[in-house]
Amino acid sequence: MIAIRRLHRALLAAVLAVAACSGPPKKQPDVVPPGGGSDVSGPGSGTAPPVAKARAVEQPPLVPRPLAEDPTKVTIHRLSNGMTVFLSPDKEQPSIVAHVAARAGSGNDPKQSTGLAHYLEHVLFKGTSKLGTLDYGKEKPHLDRIAQLYADLRKPGADRDKILKEIDAETQKSAEYAVPNELDQLYARMGITGLNAFTANDATVYVSEIPKNRVAQWARVEASRYVDPVFRLFWPELEAVYEEKNRSIDNAAWRTQEAFLRALFPNHGYGWSSGIGEIDHLKSPAYQDMEAFFQRYYTPQNMAILLAGDVDESVLPVLEAEFGKLSRPAGDAFEEGKVTPMTGGRVEVKVTVPSEEGVLLGWQLVPATHADRLAIELMDLLLLDGQSGMLARDLLLPQKVADAGCNPTFQREAGYYELHADALDGQKHEDLERLLLDLVAKLQRGDFTDGDVATAILTAEINQQRLMESNNGRMSLMQGAFMVGEPWTNVVSKIERFKKITKADIVRVANQYLAKNFVVVKKVKGAEKPPKINKPGITAVKVDPTRRSAYATAILDMPVTPIEPVAIAEGTDYTRGTLPTGQLVSVVNKRNGLFTLSHDYDVGRTDEKLVCIALEVLKVSGAGKRTAEQVTRQLHELGVSVDTGCGKDGSSITVSGIDRNLEAAMTLLREWLADPLMDDTTVKAAVQKVLTDRANALTTPQSISAAAAAFARLGDRSDFLVTATNKQLVATTPAQLKKVLASFLKWKHRTAYFGPRDAKAASGAIVLGDGKVATAARRTMKYRAPNQVFLVDQETAQTHVWLVWPRKPATDAERAVGTLFSEYESPILYQEVREARGLAYTVFGGYGAGGRKGDDGAVSAYVGTQGDKTHDALEAVLATMKAPVDDTRLQLAKDTLAQGHRVDRIAPRAIPSVVYAWEDQGEKSDPRDGRVKRTLAVTKADLEKWMKEALAGPVIVSVTGDRKKLDEAKLKKLANITVVPTAKLFGY
Repeated sequence: MIAIRRLHRALLAAVLAVAACSGPPKKQPDVVPPGGGSDVSGPGSGTAPPVAKARAVEQPPLVPRPLAEDPTKVTIHRLSNGMTVFLSPDKEQPSIVAHVAARAGSGNDPKQSTGLAHYLEHVLFKGTSKLGTLDYGKEKPHLDRIAQLYADLRKPGADRDKILKEIDAETQKSAEYAVPNELDQLYARMGITGLNAFTANDATVYVSEIPKNRVAQWARVEASRYVDPVFRLFWPELEAVYEEKNRSIDNAAWRTQEAFLRALFPNHGYGWSSGIGEIDHLKSPAYQDMEAFFQRYYTPQNMAILLAGDVDESVLPVLEAEFGKLSRPAGDAFEEGKVTPMTGGRVEVKVTVPSEEGVLLGWQLVPATHADRLAIELMDLLLLDGQSGMLARDLLLPQKVADAGCNPTFQREAGYYELHADALDGQKHEDLERLLLDLVAKLQRGDFTDGDVATAILTAEINQQRLMESNNGRMSLMQGAFMVGEPWTNVVSKIERFKKITKADIVRVANQYLAKNFVVVKKVKGAEKPPKINKPGITAVKVDPTRRSAYATAILDMPVTPIEPVAIAEGTDYTRGTLPTGQLVSVVNKRNGLFTLSHDYDVGRTDEKLVCIALEVLKVSGAGKRTAEQVTRQLHELGVSVDTGCGKDGSSITVSGIDRNLEAAMTLLREWLADPLMDDTTVKAAVQKVLTDRANALTTPQSISAAAAAFARLGDRSDFLVTATNKQLVATTPAQLKKVLASFLKWKHRTAYFGPRDAKAASGAIVLGDGKVATAARRTMKYRAPNQVFLVDQETAQTHVWLVWPRKPATDAERAVGTLFSEYESPILYQEVREARGLAYTVFGGYGAGGRKGDDGAVSAYVGTQGDKTHDALEAVLATMKAPVDDTRLQLAKDTLAQGHRVDRIAPRAIPSVVYAWEDQGEKSDPRDGRVKRTLAVTKADLEKWMKEALAGPVIVSVTGDRKKLDEAKLKKLANITVVPTAKLFGY
């Protein structure tokens, strides 16, 4: 489901605030990419064989009181109907991350009905017999007829065109009584945010974040979705699923993973279902199979409620009263698919990709609850646990490949291990495969030390502590345990059990599971012609904003005690200070002994074109007399990582890890920058990797789309153009890079510290350099002159369209009305373009102020749509944005903003960056309360006047897609067209 209202607004603002546009904002996908989403924490203690047979649903053991050694304080309960409840209390935020999980995902798709679990997920947002309808009694006959028509569509010899026209007509009749998207509107009015869902291989999970005072309302509405769902407006929603399919077709990584899993699990849903579904199956969706799937799997014994945040056991009676109404007999929890052991040795598969040639090796593994899982996870950490490990030392540090990685995935029925490497320009597939198999052989021989094992465990412990800090982190642990049937005791004791794993255990599992039967996927450059999917004849469903069901009104009338907003304050929540190098903002970490230290510089490629390549080479360089491997090992043993960031206008160096080792880490970092150990070979190898990445970008649809959008907005100031040329990179010398790196010890910069020390104690350790050289003032971000359409021709399934109306730098008044416009407009675009017409999977719009005072703002909209639907989608977006302001929707926007402000809290770890961001905008203290009050004071007349002025002006249009499917005469009505060749988008 795409209704992440706040996320879209934030992403839109981020895109508009920076010149380095990265293309259309992306939400968390509602289908986890093939093979993803089921890798969860906690090794198992079961004794199942590597290939498990179908088994009954296992109920998690109850945990009525928190385990003594459990920092998450999780308890596990059971409702009277058998539904499981996980609770993880934490009062840092006045809200609760709430997930409802059903152990049924793409891995359970029938072979002849792939995509079924996913489109069921979509329609479970359509309401019930009371929610989303004005009169279900009158609506139901039309819904029944639609269901029958879908059954007719699957019959041999069916007249597709006739049936689809009937489906469209019946959809129109049913829509006379429907209230589209009412669930999202209702939750928004109550301050419930993040409404979404995702379908993974082993589960489908429904997500939201609820204010702590709205638990009763949430429970009543959320439970009704599974007790009494109505699958209305299936016709346009299925078209949105088609658009999601188009996105996956254009994504080479997705297609590669599909081929990989199909070869590993040919006789199981893990392999035969890609999640979204095969095109032929989507053309004739199994509506009745979907209903049967729901009845079979969405049973109390197969579902769980998971709550993390300001919650305790007092919520259990509320959950019992609402979710306890779900009464459905438990069915067999698994499909007919079988995980058949691989035999016959090496299996090769080829996938055509536009760029990034490489190989992906895969082996079948044990299910998630198998006893060997723990040793396999530790084996993986030995290979790569972030910035170090055998893979890093053997392949990444010596720059033998463009990129490489590894990952074990543990699912309910079977797991798998993958090793991948991307090729440098001209590198052969067989060479990459040999390099990866050499790593496997080292594991199998035991070419590692007990110290390596201990360091890998330390990294795992740090990662787990980081997870504990947030509601979402703790949620991931609970959710993962439920999805695969992992006892909570195993999750809690994971690190202690890691410490009992021996070198011999790791050698054994490496030999046992990374054996001779494996899959090799070769990514080979070539053109992949997207399949032809015809535009359907969908008549737009009329969306009446004044409609509201009686049920929704009753929910909103339930009494609540308001939550009061809380501002963060200097001296209480954070401390400002001054270092020799510049400003300091510090926050005390009261949870654990971890720190994060960021040094942020107003120096980017605009100021020094080699700054980004210098930071890249630093990562593969030594320090003083220590080699790159020795530096990496030392950081690894300290439990510390060093990351760098770099763009057109800024760069950063971030150090994080165990605070007791902060001084040692900073000493090493200073030496690293002052005296990096690099030679011509190191630099040339790094440049070769960059050149390979650049060549790949020239043929990768996602990179081209992002560069096109940036070029349209900023012209020659695009982040993709302000960069060193290939010729300049090839001529780069170690001396040049050393000089740039040494400058980081001289430049003034901002410092942010989050850790267990107070500001005074931290200040003595965190200074990086002397700060004697001032950097140039950051340039303001300005859009190019509007009234132009920029067209980039790409033979892709989807066309990406951006509309941008530039605005002057934001004043308080401009920001207020723009914020209201964003909250008002984005859900309307979703309703009108996706819900009513099925023209897009992703569509949004709004206003974004610049990231810094003086930056231009902009009104903007984005839609990604099938090529032959581009003009329909574009016309719908423009008509929606220019429609008169509706009173009902305006009040919904204000209610949403007001409720969101009440529960808006900034996590301590994020406070330093937020404080600096406010400072960039000209704010000396927390501006949120004043901004919200100004926004709520904006009248309808104010908004209408602002919209008329903003949208009447000239526009910048970016269109990236298949030119053959476009009507350029229609595009010229917006502005004159400039066809931009791909090469012009990149400054190489």
